[in-house]
Amino acid sequence: MRVDRELVIAVERSAARQGLEQVASLGERSPDTGATCRELDGAALLWSGPGRYLNRAVGLGSGALQPGDLLDEVEAFYAGHDAPAMFELCPWHDGLVEEVARRGYAVRWFRNVYARELDDVHDRPTPPHHFLVQRVDAEHYDTWCDILGGELASGSPERAISAEFCDAVHHHGDASRRGYGHGNIDLVAIDPDTGEAVACGSLHAVEGIGWLGGAATLTAHRGRGAQSELIVDRLHRAGRAGCRLAAATALPGRTSARNLAAHGFQLLYTQAVVARP
Repeated sequence: MRVDRELVIAVERSAARQGLEQVASLGERSPDTGATCRELDGAALLWSGPGRYLNRAVGLGSGALQPGDLLDEVEAFYAGHDAPAMFELCPWHDGLVEEVARRGYAVRWFRNVYARELDDVHDRPTPPHHFLVQRVDAEHYDTWCDILGGELASGSPERAISAEFCDAVHHHGDASRRGYGHGNIDLVAIDPDTGEAVACGSLHAVEGIGWLGGAATLTAHRGRGAQSELIVDRLHRAGRAGCRLAAATALPGRTSARNLAAHGFQLLYTQAVVARP
């Protein structure tokens, strides 16, 4: 797969649309969070509420606005929420990188962006199935929330925030109908011997790109290959949905990054998540 500016922009804009859908759904499902979002020149300005995850801009630099004007808009949006401006910085946007340095932004963390074409999915050997992969239904919804929430303590503030996010991404119909994307498919991997859901993953198809996300495994069941089976299942689902690419993000050097590489994903670029002090 050739990595060029056209591909990078397509991936960045698709990620922005995905973020818009998720935050719009959060605002509708949990209005007390104050979650709001705004499109800006092909990018997304996202605010999920204090202490929540999606409080940064996504996809900046792929449109027509000059870097200075773009960052002025970003900083005004987050100042309106009494929060520092934060966004994902793609290294392909040189002018934006220079403006970020001039304004004194600091790097918070890095993450890798991966993608792979889907034309050979059906030709690759399928690993042995040790789990049953199925969509999250009413029976498994609470367990899915537990797994995705990293087994957080029931009743804790962190668990409440995680539950809001699970509700938003799982029940996204209104946001999807408004044109922010095509919705989320949430999946669990079930141990056939016990009937227990032990891992989860999601697929979000946006503008011909199937985003793999929401990956988590119960601590006691890690290392058994559940995530590998979830990746294969989602690649096939993305292909059937008409996606031309599958994409995902992962922190460098982590298990998720190794799993993606093992299933044909190629590193496109490394993002820096930056914030202005």
